[in-house]
Amino acid sequence: MEACRQIARVRPEWAAECEGLLSAYMAQCGRRLSAAEQDEFVVDQFLYADVRLSCEPCLPPNVCALNGVSLAGRFFLQVVDVANVGAGQEQRLEDTPNRLLKMCLTDGAQMIYGIEHAPLRSLSTKTPSGTKVIVQNADVRHGLLMLRSIDVLGQSFNPTLEQPLEGADPTSAAIVPAVSPSNHSRPPAAAPRAPAPTRANFSSAPMQPPAPMQPPARMQPPAPALHAPPPTRAPATSIPAPGTHVVPPVRAPSPEPIDVDLSDEERTTDPAIRHLFYGPSTSMPPRQRPPVGPHVLAPPVPARSDPYLPFTYLSSIEAQIAAATSPVTFYLRAFVKSVAAFAYASGYDLKVYVEDGTRTLLVAVAPAFVEQLMGVSCAEFKHAMTVDLPKGAAWVQNMQLRLQSLEGIMSVRFRPGSMPQVETCQDYSAVAAHALRARVASLQAR
Repeated sequence: MEACRQIARVRPEWAAECEGLLSAYMAQCGRRLSAAEQDEFVVDQFLYADVRLSCEPCLPPNVCALNGVSLAGRFFLQVVDVANVGAGQEQRLEDTPNRLLKMCLTDGAQMIYGIEHAPLRSLSTKTPSGTKVIVQNADVRHGLLMLRSIDVLGQSFNPTLEQPLEGADPTSAAIVPAVSPSNHSRPPAAAPRAPAPTRANFSSAPMQPPAPMQPPARMQPPAPALHAPPPTRAPATSIPAPGTHVVPPVRAPSPEPIDVDLSDEERTTDPAIRHLFYGPSTSMPPRQRPPVGPHVLAPPVPARSDPYLPFTYLSSIEAQIAAATSPVTFYLRAFVKSVAAFAYASGYDLKVYVEDGTRTLLVAVAPAFVEQLMGVSCAEFKHAMTVDLPKGAAWVQNMQLRLQSLEGIMSVRFRPGSMPQVETCQDYSAVAAHALRARVASLQAR
């Protein structure tokens, strides 16, 4: 157990349960294991366990909001997903020559995304979920880890962590963020699943061991009973009577990753949320066009028109933004390219990438606008994420579908030293078309 404590903040209750299972196993074997065998047994349980149950959180609070800092120290994390964002959509799960890995990692309480800033030979697109890794002294940029090195401790072999739940539809599952303290509670239990046949489940009652001469870390669990108990996590108990089948506990599903997209240089949609943008079950609904009203005459062409109305482009206002000493608002005709981050610990905090055809820009979204997209206040959403997770997930899905089709003239507020903020988004209308024509006519008349 000391080896585990040297690399992570092991929960005392998990350590006690694991040691109890080790004692029970040695009693079943009829002999005391050597120190090396005991260490191997404990390490196998440590790799198998969900980090939410075995370790205390280690990442700084609200880590996804950090920018331009370095995380000093060593952090024990669990792999949630890995994809090659340097490849095309069809090759995201392949190690191509131009490979650029992006991975979702968790400490059990928060999730953070990491980018392969330098080649990581110990990782690949085939690295299974649940793999335990150690990250040291990594730089953080806009909530993303810039990974130059990573230590892989080993694969989990936990089917609950490595495989999707039976019956789950990955193309329609809502993505539930996990960066808020309100998400730190364990999600609802899933359907009963037996533990992996190659490893022991430390949180269950002791399993029937194989022949005593086999390695202790490779215990074969018995078949589960026909009727599974309620989905609770049973503590380690005494050794069952011979011939008694012990029902393994139900493990909660691993948390879904938060929507976090790539840095500006990558210019591509995050594979973790691509099913929301390209999945057949989340295709964009038809937009209801307003009925055609009476013909409106175009306004007269002014002598001189504002060069930034009805909208402008990022490439043409870069100098003005850089030189601004006070807040300034510009109107951009743009669309939401992808979601960068979403939190709700102290109010809605949504960050997205928008693109206007000339540049891609990371912006915050005004909390009032997020509430309009979500259709519910932050307080009500936060309460639902605590007591009614499916209801909260449905609201997140609703917001993501609206973000999918969010396109128009965006009002973006630029403040020196702060992230730009989208305050409103209006559809491109006939009034905007008339204003644009007036602007072009004014320029041609000069």
